[in-house]
Amino acid sequence: MLRSLFIFSLMLFTTSCIASNVDPYYSSEEVINKAVWDKVSHSMVKVENYRFSSHLGYSVLFCTGSGYVWDDDNHIITNAHVVSYAASIRVILRSGKSREAKIIGINYIEDIAILQVKTFPLIDGALVPISKGDSDKVFPGQTVFCLGFAYGMPLSMTKGIISGLCNGVDGRDDIQTDAAINAGNSGGALVNIFGELIGMPSYIFTRCGGNNGVGFAIPINRVTKIVDQLLKESKNPSLVSKNLFLNFL
Repeated sequence: MLRSLFIFSLMLFTTSCIASNVDPYYSSEEVINKAVWDKVSHSMVKVENYRFSSHLGYSVLFCTGSGYVWDDDNHIITNAHVVSYAASIRVILRSGKSREAKIIGINYIEDIAILQVKTFPLIDGALVPISKGDSDKVFPGQTVFCLGFAYGMPLSMTKGIISGLCNGVDGRDDIQTDAAINAGNSGGALVNIFGELIGMPSYIFTRCGGNNGVGFAIPINRVTKIVDQLLKESKNPSLVSKNLFLNFL
């Protein structure tokens, strides 16, 4: 239903622009780009990992990554490697408002972590859960967008296609894309033209340290399966599966 409304709104917006001759420099492609940005950007957060420095005697910022709002319970999803060994974690909205977060579930093998934060006041920009798609329906050549906080800078969006559906690290089926993925994009969102999450950017293949157009994302259906399991186990530690190397901090 929500997807249908989104498509209808997009068509209506495009038609109204043409009919009223407003912003004639906007192509139909640019209208879609803007619609995706407007829909997804409100669900994105920057994730900061602070580690204790024995030399300084206090915690310092070690690295930054990306994350997105999962549900109405203020759960944030990101990559496990973004928050590993953190002494403290903070999540930051586009507005600059921040909250301390805690890890309630983490799976190092699948590289997925769940954070939880206290709600942000509505005046500061409420947390908006991201819309989720179906990664079983993606295909090579499909247009995708990658949103995240590359190099710790403000939220940005890149565009590309799904390059392939292939075996990634450890033989897992990951989504390959040529949409630019850089340091800081880990834990971000790979979405389709409807602004639906289809994957979580996790790693790249590179010889220079930067983006070479060979990036990989964890399919959303696998993310959902792991997140559901972690949330159940966070409420009942007796359910924790030892063979998944789960750790609750």
